[in-house]
Amino acid sequence: AVQCGFFKAREKCLVVSLGSVIKVYAPRTQPHEQGTRTTLEWRATYPLAGEVQSMTAACLPGAARECLFLTFMDAKLAVVEYNPGKNDIQTVSLHHFEDVSSRDGLYQTTAPPRVLVDPSSRLAAMTIFGRKLVVLSLDKDEIANTEG
Repeated sequence: AVQCGFFKAREKCLVVSLGSVIKVYAPRTQPHEQGTRTTLEWRATYPLAGEVQSMTAACLPGAARECLFLTFMDAKLAVVEYNPGKNDIQTVSLHHFEDVSSRDGLYQTTAPPRVLVDPSSRLAAMTIFGRKLVVLSLDKDEIANTEG
């Protein structure tokens, strides 16, 4: 799960991955007999084509909201964002690092890929096959034009 500005940069939501589905919850403040009470309200569910292994969020330069970085087995990364016009998620970029040289002879791995973003949202780092590191620049134009 990650907390991020999924729908709007300044409106924090909780995004939870449940296998091949992500669910988005938003805080809702309600009057209560002892003041106010904040609860989580389900806002959306989005099916995916694979089971999410790890997830993080970052705001790309010039973006109105944060993007989700989703990893999938064996060495796949999808960057997605919310599209308010379609009320759905859209893919910003897809990457796969499953070539023979990246595997180093591994045909099966038990370590799932993990993705992290530096605090300044300049770079994303992803571990693959339990022992390699892939680094991506978070310049939106560079991400969209990267092959891999």
